[in-house]
Amino acid sequence: WVGIFLWLGTKLYWEFWWDKMSPSSRPAKKAKADGGGQKPTLKSSANECIYIKCCRSQKDFYSDSEELWYKPKFVNQIVENEEIHGYEDLKVTIYFASNSVMYFLRIVFSKKERGATDIDAALAPHIGMALCKTEEEFLKVCEKPFIPTIRDPICSYSQFRIYKVPLDSARPLTEDGTTIKEYHRRIQFHALVNIDGASYIDEADPKWEIYIIFEAAKGSPNYHFIGYATMYPFLGLKNSSLKEGFLERIRISQVLVLPQYQSKGHGSKLLEALYKECLVRKCLEITIEDPSESFRVLRDSQDLQNCIEQKILREVPPPGRPVQKSEIEVVRDKTRITANQVVRCYEMNMLRNIEADDEINKRKLRLMVKRRLYVQMADVLGTFAPEAKKIKLAELYDDLEQEYLTVLRVLNKRGIPCAYLGA
Repeated sequence: WVGIFLWLGTKLYWEFWWDKMSPSSRPAKKAKADGGGQKPTLKSSANECIYIKCCRSQKDFYSDSEELWYKPKFVNQIVENEEIHGYEDLKVTIYFASNSVMYFLRIVFSKKERGATDIDAALAPHIGMALCKTEEEFLKVCEKPFIPTIRDPICSYSQFRIYKVPLDSARPLTEDGTTIKEYHRRIQFHALVNIDGASYIDEADPKWEIYIIFEAAKGSPNYHFIGYATMYPFLGLKNSSLKEGFLERIRISQVLVLPQYQSKGHGSKLLEALYKECLVRKCLEITIEDPSESFRVLRDSQDLQNCIEQKILREVPPPGRPVQKSEIEVVRDKTRITANQVVRCYEMNMLRNIEADDEINKRKLRLMVKRRLYVQMADVLGTFAPEAKKIKLAELYDDLEQEYLTVLRVLNKRGIPCAYLGA
């Protein structure tokens, strides 16, 4: 009986004080809801109840401005089925200092059931290494000067700087001694919740390179994190159709601009800086790892703009004639983009130069692209009946044309004329 009373007393003590403890001081628990067989009945969408707030200063911590926060798009790698169980009126706020990208966690709810999802344990692998224990500690971090030790950015525009840092660099990234590995562990959380299917890179591999955009704050000894990209070089075989000596294939893996800074030109500046870096190194080819829909638009618009500005596509094939291999290699030799991407650039440029009411050339282009799609997707289309095959090809072309028109609208906003859009 003495043992039973001791066990019961200890259990009740911890259940009473659990909610009184600060989140960061609690011992780690499983992210799953586990109430000893008792399942909670309350359920919340993690996408709706999690808020990520950027703090450039102490003032931002207390501000109600919606410009400072965003909701994560993808949380399936944090909680199962993107659901948090066992809470009523739940709000999880993840604050991060925009300079050092240190974090502070606040969890608010009106009711908590036994067996509720352990939110702290779910987030610990992602932000635990940079989590401030108290609000006071976090506020001090927000105001602490954060200055990169690397003095020469690979690109500068306005008050923004892009720095290249090898992941295995032993040199501290900042004057307070933060290494690039430590800093990368902090910022990669934002890629996980903003890029579909994103995963953390193997930081034990010394080949990884990190490119970070900082904003040099005016009148302040602080640099603020805007976005980043990762790049990985491979050794490639020589290609006789290209110049000898270009042996390195480079893969751009992840490109992220924080949601607060998107649609302001930072993504195109970052991609342009990566391209220039690859060309300086005389690489064999530049590839993109599993690009998302938004990044595909960024890539297409940057590639087509580069081709137009360099006048590589000035000899535009007439709609209806497929792009020749020699034409593809001319573009690849100067840009290092893939052959498939060159074809997309040619097709987008053909569409750009067709008048909107020119039905003859629009039809020629449509038939040409459909023939390419048929060859490219022969294995899939071969399973369709003849009539269904025609319908599928028409759908594929319509979808592709919408992708191309989206890119042309982006370039049109940048001042590049487009006959198809009447501008």
